[in-house]
Amino acid sequence: MMETTTQPGTDAQSGKRARGATVYRAEYADIAEAAAAEMGATDANLARVFKVTPRAILQWKKKHPAFAEALARGKEEADAKVVKCLYQRATGYTYTEKAVVTFPDGGQQVTEHEKHAPPNVDAQVKWLYNRQPKRWRPQPLENQDEDTLPSVVITYEEDKA
Repeated sequence: MMETTTQPGTDAQSGKRARGATVYRAEYADIAEAAAAEMGATDANLARVFKVTPRAILQWKKKHPAFAEALARGKEEADAKVVKCLYQRATGYTYTEKAVVTFPDGGQQVTEHEKHAPPNVDAQVKWLYNRQPKRWRPQPLENQDEDTLPSVVITYEEDKA
């Protein structure tokens, strides 16, 4: 029996794109999970990967629980990576940097240096704004909106001496 390969979003028998509908395959769940985990793929990105519309991705998530669950796992993994990196930027971290030294005779030597990235205030602010918003996000003044904020008046008086 001859094995055929088709592009995502095409009918396996005819090889043509299904009109008004998109063909879903069980292996798409694994592809979606990997794409979400590895590169933080959004539904729009996945639509391009599978050569379907973003609406088709939404329909697949509704009709195929395994697809929705796999996609959620992938997005969760990507988010966890970002959280880890943001936390490291906020608190500072130590890493090993490798450098290749090339000698005049053509020989090379790899050297390793331990480096330290200091804490980053912007990352700290983002972390605190999102983790403890009541405590760290700027709060509007009570009973005031932008139209009723007090204006600042600066006066200048000359010395009469």
